Amino acid sequence: MEGSQPQFAVELPTLGVKMNLLTALAGAGIGLCGQGLRALLGAWKRVTNAKDRTPFDIRRFLLSMAFGAIAGFLAGLLVETEIKRTEFFMLFGAGYAGADAIEGILAKPLSALKPAVS
Repeated sequence: MEGSQPQFAVELPTLGVKMNLLTALAGAGIGLCGQGLRALLGAWKRVTNAKDRTPFDIRRFLLSMAFGAIAGFLAGLLVETEIKRTEFFMLFGAGYAGADAIEGILAKPLSALKPAVS
């Protein structure tokens, strides 16, 4: 045993945290794309509906895109493997639906931020 390296019972993962962060950042980008599709479909619906003539609100658009990225980031933290087709669509769907969930949860606090109409 002289001169031998000490043996550890558990190997510490060297890339675990780094890979999770990279996957989560990729999830944020994919979630942003999912929310972008949702926003595009909403804009199309508004253009084709003659009754709905509400003006475009850039702040709400950017906030919803940020929510999509946040939802994708959080979902990306759950991915333990490389991103394949199944994981891609999971992250895309997280951005698409997760932004709606976050907006629903924050509806009341966000309404307090709207400027008063005089």
